[in-house]
Amino acid sequence: MFGWNRKFLMKKLAYCKLYADTVKYLKPIQIIYRVKHSFVKSKPQEIKKVPEYFSKMKFVIPELDMDSAFWSRFDEKKLIGNEIVLVGEAETLQQGVWDYEEHSPLWNYNLHYFEYAIVLAAQYRSSGQESYKEKVLEWISDWCQCVKSGVGWHSYPISLRICNWFIIYELLNEKPSQTVYNNIYSQYRYLIKNQEKHLLGNHYFENLKTIVICSIYFGEEKVFKRYWKDFLQEIEEEVLSDGVHFERSLMYHKIIMEDIMRVAKALESSGRETEKTLLLSWLNKMAIALFSLEKGMGKTPHFNDAADGVAKDTDSLLKALNEWGIVPEERNSFPSAGYYKLYGENTALLFDCGELGPRYMTGHGHCDALSFELSIKGEPILVNSGTYQYQGKLRNYFRCTRANNTLIIDNCEQSEIWGEHRTGRRIRCVKGFRGDNFVGGKYVNYKGYFHQRFFIHTDVNQWVIEDKIKGPEKATVSAFFHAAPGFTWFCDNKLNFVLSNKKTNKNVLMLQIHETDAYVHVRNELNYYSSKFGCLEKSEVLAVNYKADSKEIRSKILLSVI
Repeated sequence: MFGWNRKFLMKKLAYCKLYADTVKYLKPIQIIYRVKHSFVKSKPQEIKKVPEYFSKMKFVIPELDMDSAFWSRFDEKKLIGNEIVLVGEAETLQQGVWDYEEHSPLWNYNLHYFEYAIVLAAQYRSSGQESYKEKVLEWISDWCQCVKSGVGWHSYPISLRICNWFIIYELLNEKPSQTVYNNIYSQYRYLIKNQEKHLLGNHYFENLKTIVICSIYFGEEKVFKRYWKDFLQEIEEEVLSDGVHFERSLMYHKIIMEDIMRVAKALESSGRETEKTLLLSWLNKMAIALFSLEKGMGKTPHFNDAADGVAKDTDSLLKALNEWGIVPEERNSFPSAGYYKLYGENTALLFDCGELGPRYMTGHGHCDALSFELSIKGEPILVNSGTYQYQGKLRNYFRCTRANNTLIIDNCEQSEIWGEHRTGRRIRCVKGFRGDNFVGGKYVNYKGYFHQRFFIHTDVNQWVIEDKIKGPEKATVSAFFHAAPGFTWFCDNKLNFVLSNKKTNKNVLMLQIHETDAYVHVRNELNYYSSKFGCLEKSEVLAVNYKADSKEIRSKILLSVI
């Protein structure tokens, strides 16, 4: 009994320490609002006095809302029949039901965003088919009648839904009914009182974006002046000096870009050219980063929480910015974010040597320091594992060190990830390097183990990967090379590991590994890969293992594109 109580106590103490190691990085305002959020529950209220409708505003950005790539995310014929697929999970919607307990919180959030309804509204504008219009208005009316609390009234879904409804009504060439109009105003006023300052980051940004747009829409100039200032301050906080979003996820980078574009559109249509010009300067910096980092990669790079099918496509975003005269130039170094590009003949390599994320918000961070992705002719070849879910048993795997093209020292994670979006102790002393023919970086993990890695470009299609590791004596070190689905590893007669395309049987690259042990994993958790939320695939992973005779290990691997 005493032994059991001792184990229970030690477990509780370990949890308390983990929690303390997480909370200590938060800003005081986050802690204050977390307490407030836990104990003070604000209820939605119907507001009787609502300002008159402001009819001149425009919300639709054709390059985004009328884009076929965006439309392809949803099947409009199934939507008409109330069949919907969100984050990889299918459901048949029932009238009056807006909370599906059998699905994840993320799924229910997406249901309340109403992004899928934009596709039907856009199809109506394109085809004039009345059934599309009727279905969208039916959903909005049902929501207003039935949803009085719960997930639909969380601040983040409100922030996305209001702007999506504005887009929908413009696409339908309709004004909201008085009931819907009043409901939107109630959501907006509720949002002002319930900003997500306990989270900050992209959640708080979404809140401010929507408050600014609504303040213009409803003609509330005092609200606009107050929150426009906050919005600009948040842009300065969240967009790094090199133009990359501070959570260092290209998916969230694109989401925040679209948010700024939506505000710019609202400012433009309401005659606020000075304010719009300020936003265009930030969009130019972000466009340079997006264009440069995704060039030649063929997908959204998998660093931190990132997946395709969430943010708008890069091509669509850049095309929309072209309409405002923004044509990004290319750069290869983004030192504030810690991202660097290298190019060979038809080859693009993106290297990550940046922080986990902003100190006070690392919930979207992965243990991917000194990892890389490599594409040939725009086709992903070596990839990090991606992001499969926010809630569920595989969440921690996709955030862990082994899920990325980096290495793990003595089976110790780079950072102490836990829960859905939490991090305790984390990597430190992070630094990146760039020379004429190399990129590199270093960090110390949360237990004090040191890793330094360089990619040296020795020939047009050849790189030397140099790793230096300092850890405990006799530690085991494993470096991982995750192949994209559709490719297979094999060992040739010279003991080199070759990556081959399964369909064409064409060899695409080779790793020359000396004086070490290597193994190809094909049937365990390590083989999970996810290009989109809810989409689970299998890939082959080469693990290169080292055993330390002392506290320091040095290794060289020659990577050649064939």
